[in-house]
Amino acid sequence: MPSHSSNPKKIKPLTAQHVKLRCLRCGRKATMSYAIHAAIQKLGGAGALGCCFGNNGVLCGGQMVKYGPLIKRSRTLALLPTYAWARERALRQRRSAAMAAEAAIDPDDIDENDGNDDPDFVLSRDFDISMRLTPEDMEAPRIVPAALTIGGPTTLTGISTGLVSTGNADLAERLKSTKTNSPAQKSAWRHALDVGAPNAGRYQVGRLAHYEWCHLQGVCLGGKTNAANLVCGHFAVNTYMAVIESVLSGSGTQRRIRVTAWCDKQYVADWLRYEVFDLTMNNILPQARADIWIDGRITKFSQNDRTRVADELARAGLG
Repeated sequence: MPSHSSNPKKIKPLTAQHVKLRCLRCGRKATMSYAIHAAIQKLGGAGALGCCFGNNGVLCGGQMVKYGPLIKRSRTLALLPTYAWARERALRQRRSAAMAAEAAIDPDDIDENDGNDDPDFVLSRDFDISMRLTPEDMEAPRIVPAALTIGGPTTLTGISTGLVSTGNADLAERLKSTKTNSPAQKSAWRHALDVGAPNAGRYQVGRLAHYEWCHLQGVCLGGKTNAANLVCGHFAVNTYMAVIESVLSGSGTQRRIRVTAWCDKQYVADWLRYEVFDLTMNNILPQARADIWIDGRITKFSQNDRTRVADELARAGLG
């Protein structure tokens, strides 16, 4: 009888060698053909290869570097995803997240002419803030004018909640239209264009770059949807405020807050001040646990910014 060898077949080497890549930021790994990697390094330099991975639609933003020996066997190559496949997957997730982020946008901000206005849409109470984050970090903020920090004459108009206690969200307030209840009686992006607000633009699906009506006291903290509690702010500004509100709401501890918008254009926040205080007896106001100034001209707010703000609040004993 013919004999059969018990030795497994040898794995054939690849005709083209591949490099292993690792992100210096997230640590995830991928592969790329040696020839393509060499060409990228030659054209763009050592730091030219950005990370191909993402999370919740937000690209990592780290740098991929070569590590270890070249891959010469197909079995080894199959253990890791290719750079091209991982990047395409991350970009698909990013596009999906951008579309899902529409669920975090007030339907009154949607352009009536783009075919996406849904009058029956109800804002989710449990939307994921990560849907609103941009891949790019927030721009360096301007210096807060001394007239606002220490007092003095200013041309800016102040709109404030006054000192209010946080409370539970009222679903009825969530369902109210910000457009019809706003002081301008129109969509925020349209009002921003009408008054010439900085970085104003028409609403476009997935751009996350338009103006919105921002609740000074967030609905999740017991705020109302009315003209006295709404200011016009950039999408990034509203995201910044949502992160603060999420931390305070998630803490389960009642606080006092005072949120003040300083407006250059009518109803448009050029600066926002968010102060958080403990509840005290006899209405004695203690020193603020958090005193955060938000530049109304920012247009980006990333996962890094979210982490930074959450950490700042945690150090203040909040959250």
